[in-house]
Amino acid sequence: MFDRVFGHSRPKQILERMVASKQVPHGLCFHGPSGIGKQLMATELARALLCEHRTGCGECSHCKKFSSGNHPDYLRVEPDGQDIKVDQIREIGENLHFRPYESTCRVVVLDQVERLRESAANAFLKSLEEPPEYVFFILVCSELKSLLPTIRSRCQKMAFQSLNRDDKAKILEARFDKDSVTAAKLAAISFDHLETDEAALDLFHQDVKTTLSFFKMMVTEGHALDAFSEMAKEKQAFAKFKIHLLEVVRAMNRLANGGAADSLFKEFHSVMEPLAKQVPAPTWREMFEQLLWLEGQRRRNLNQGLWFNALSVTGLGLEDGSTLKRA
Repeated sequence: MFDRVFGHSRPKQILERMVASKQVPHGLCFHGPSGIGKQLMATELARALLCEHRTGCGECSHCKKFSSGNHPDYLRVEPDGQDIKVDQIREIGENLHFRPYESTCRVVVLDQVERLRESAANAFLKSLEEPPEYVFFILVCSELKSLLPTIRSRCQKMAFQSLNRDDKAKILEARFDKDSVTAAKLAAISFDHLETDEAALDLFHQDVKTTLSFFKMMVTEGHALDAFSEMAKEKQAFAKFKIHLLEVVRAMNRLANGGAADSLFKEFHSVMEPLAKQVPAPTWREMFEQLLWLEGQRRRNLNQGLWFNALSVTGLGLEDGSTLKRA
């Protein structure tokens, strides 16, 4: 049923049982990190629900129409520009009372549903509260907390975890035509989403070098003030840099505690190992926790340049770090 989806064995088993027993909730919400297959799983579930045999067989007339993008009982809604707009949601509501045209049900998939505008979210709530028995809503989002509590409460939630490297590499080979070596390298640096562009490898290496220079300066100079002041102004690039920074600190923590860094840091090992041991091992763990805390503040208007200035002085235990979170 879900052969096209790599990994996610537990959600697959649950959904297969739901379909087989005809106990699929009328509101489902798939949530988890971006780029791991949630949207594909939603598509394949829709295919199975509309299928004549409820298996997504690929051979019946419903499956063939679904594959061609012409099934009249399937609707996929995605952001129009930056957001899912209220007019898109109103169109769903206006047509909700029509019974299925050809299948036994109608399926609506809302992708990136966290990007519903407030007016759209409120309009959608009316459709979600009491859907007709023949309508199934499948919501897909990366950040569950960003949805209105009233929408969350009316859906059965299904969490999707990050894929392992082998599954990521298989996707890169099968769907993005990458050779096995390149796929393995890209899979290794696919931390928050699947990296499909080989330029991401160069960016990762550059960010690791920048991070190690930052730590060296902290150790030798006692601080690294303004190291990221300019970089922090480029929000998208800096967001990616912080993910790479977090992975470097994770590796430094392992090295400081006598473990081995991930193989993706192999070329940096000669620099990382002695640097890791120049700092008390618990300090690397503390820095890792501070960076996780920072990621949790994404919705706050936090001055990240200032925050990293504080980190550059306190982050390696050079001073009392108790004021870092207040920077």
